[in-house]
Amino acid sequence: MSMQNGSPKFSGYIRRLVDEGFLSAQQMKDALSNAQKNKVSIVAYLSEKLNIPPLIIAEMISEEFGEPIFDLDSFNPEMLPKELIDPNLVSKHKVIPLVQRGNILYVATSDPTNIEALDAIRFNCGLNIEPIIVEHHKLEKYLEKHFTVEESFNFGDEDFDVDIIATDDTPPSEDDDEASEEEAPIVKYINKLLVDAIRMGASDLHFEPYEKSYRVRYRVDGVLRTITNPPLQLASRLASRLKVMSRMDISEKRVPQDGRIKLKLSKTKAIDFRVNSLPTLFGEKLVLRILDPSSAMLGIDALGINQVNVNLKAGLTFSVALKSFLRQDPDIIMVGEIRDLETAEIAIKAAQTGHMVMSTLHTNSAPETLTRLRNMGVPSFNIATSVNLVIAQRLARRLCNHCKAPVEIPRQSLLEMGFTEQDLSNPDLQIFQPVGCSECREGYKGRVGIYEVMKVTPEISKIIMEDGNALQIAAASEKLGFDNLRRSGLIKVINGLTSLQEINRVTSE
Repeated sequence: MSMQNGSPKFSGYIRRLVDEGFLSAQQMKDALSNAQKNKVSIVAYLSEKLNIPPLIIAEMISEEFGEPIFDLDSFNPEMLPKELIDPNLVSKHKVIPLVQRGNILYVATSDPTNIEALDAIRFNCGLNIEPIIVEHHKLEKYLEKHFTVEESFNFGDEDFDVDIIATDDTPPSEDDDEASEEEAPIVKYINKLLVDAIRMGASDLHFEPYEKSYRVRYRVDGVLRTITNPPLQLASRLASRLKVMSRMDISEKRVPQDGRIKLKLSKTKAIDFRVNSLPTLFGEKLVLRILDPSSAMLGIDALGINQVNVNLKAGLTFSVALKSFLRQDPDIIMVGEIRDLETAEIAIKAAQTGHMVMSTLHTNSAPETLTRLRNMGVPSFNIATSVNLVIAQRLARRLCNHCKAPVEIPRQSLLEMGFTEQDLSNPDLQIFQPVGCSECREGYKGRVGIYEVMKVTPEISKIIMEDGNALQIAAASEKLGFDNLRRSGLIKVINGLTSLQEINRVTSE
């Protein structure tokens, strides 16, 4: 903008907006001044404050630069090279890295005339920057959808207050307190990540070091999403802080460790985190599982359950605890997980003495659970006579009720995917697909369980005794009328709870 005879003189799309009557010259002059004062781009100011349609602005910029308008909605967010640009700059300048070609980084921006922003990006990533024109409102929505956590290390006062509650008899050491004072920004950053994960409904947090980058991901509705990429030099400090919080040995970095964090959010609400560290090629990876006690319909105390934590340092292992349980006159014994032969044998013996024993195993299906026990070394006759029921579970994303839409799929395709003629003969059958809206963002909201419930009948017991494999057990189970995971998922599709593509994802094998 220049001045001629006391009147402002504009150029480019700014001049066209004035010439075509969207704003007067004085209004445009004030808009440019206010945008500079508020440290926002002129396109953002015109769109958000003066309500000039973003498409009009984008079309004028497109004609000025001789470049087409790019539709951000068509771009796969999984392809975003987020690690190339400091997330602070993405948030500050409203610029999204799209793709790198050689030494050129193509970025989406609603204002390619914002040289200051493009120079900052160029300096940060060390690449030549090529702007791609997008509509401002679509840019804002894309940023909100795929860059959900504010990527900043400048922590002010947050609207939450958290405390770490001791999870065992070991009080926090003075060294821990001193470290907390010295590492105040890291402490605030970790607290913010934990609270943001709770707010987003995440089930797990992954802190992952790589050779040239560091990544934090949340698992939301069963799908991992990259949330932030902190500077690589913070990797050891982030890991140390998490290990201090979970009462791990921060000096031991060569072997995996387990720990727990109890985070007090308010006087009445506390959240547990189960923490596991794993040495990797480029540093320690930490995974936190969020355990919300309030999600239980009945509390542990109301159910009359006495909990015992495994303490390997003190010698209290799964097997040692189980032996003691048998002398505690229990009605029901719940073992968190059967990990080895010794634990499996004690659980089997407990079941044979009249106790109900419940536990978990990592397998792909209910039939494979029985063969997994045998592979661990449990005799077939013990499995056949002691195991009564096996339930396999997977979680699929639940379709959002606000935006799900029906979809037509050829009859033959549905039959090939596992639907029966009886299913398809229902005139009310309707298959839904995800769409995406302001309520859910991606077409899914929450999760729904799909279950394979298999009773160990005399027929199945006979197969086990004869050392039959999982395929034989699965065939017998299907013949007896037990639905497998795939069939259970298809029933959820028929009921409109989830989509066919989601069931294909979680039951692909």
